Amino acid sequence: GGDPDKVTIAGQSAGSFSVQALVASPLSKGLFRGAIAHSGASMGRFSKKLSDAEKTGIELSQKVKSTNIAALRNLPADSVWKLASTLPYGSFAPITDGYVLPDDIGSIFKNKKHNDVALITGWVTGDAALTGQPKSATEFKAWASATYQDKQSEFLKVFPASTDQEALQSQNKLGNLNFAGYANHVWATNNTSNSYLYQFSYVPTDKPGFPNYGAFHTSEVPFALHTLSKWNRPWKYSDYAVEKFMSTYWVNFVKTGNPNDNGLPEWKKYDASQPIMELTEKPVLKPGLFKKEFSFLESLD
Repeated sequence: GGDPDKVTIAGQSAGSFSVQALVASPLSKGLFRGAIAHSGASMGRFSKKLSDAEKTGIELSQKVKSTNIAALRNLPADSVWKLASTLPYGSFAPITDGYVLPDDIGSIFKNKKHNDVALITGWVTGDAALTGQPKSATEFKAWASATYQDKQSEFLKVFPASTDQEALQSQNKLGNLNFAGYANHVWATNNTSNSYLYQFSYVPTDKPGFPNYGAFHTSEVPFALHTLSKWNRPWKYSDYAVEKFMSTYWVNFVKTGNPNDNGLPEWKKYDASQPIMELTEKPVLKPGLFKKEFSFLESLD
């Protein structure tokens, strides 16, 4: 069942990258009216040119000793998957083929050529753990010098590293923004349809004896989908409270293109004030939460 005029697509992590690619593709025009993208937005970081993708295809065909497309299509999926996993990371990224994606994803959004649909997008504070091992303050400053060169001083004002602890905090912030946050900002800024950004920082209850990883990558999904009951954990009142308000926001958005109703704190659409909804024990709207960080990252484009 369902209303074909009220379709919302949604995905998390790699699924979020897929959502972004669908929103960027002209072939998707008119197929959905809303998009929900959790913890993943590249703006083309992993996009590949058609010529490079063709080289990857040739490399894979050589690994499986197939000489043509028909032979590749006849291979068992599990054998192709095992061999494909030996290729470099990102080998099977969105391809700028001139058809599904007429340009790289970042350019499509920045030139407002994407499918302009209502949007909820955001990240989890633990997403940064996916971006690499922490560096000491000395290592971080050396990395900043090599990476940002003449902008190093400006970078370190925004992402300071006077101590190892401060460097860790800056790395976590930068990791989250590089992983999804900045791309989410670019997406929403170039959208004319209502866009809503969030940062999920609620730390879910863990099993006794388990290490606590904080608000880890994927931890927000059962709260949004109202599926805590499917997880074997000693949930507390606070967990169920977060599940209730978060899933209500999501359901409202799917129904109307707007997450708000009279029973919830107002989630303002993204605009020049850059309001971001902090999803923790209670939803708290934080305008300009990363304004200076976004401004610096914009200066690099």
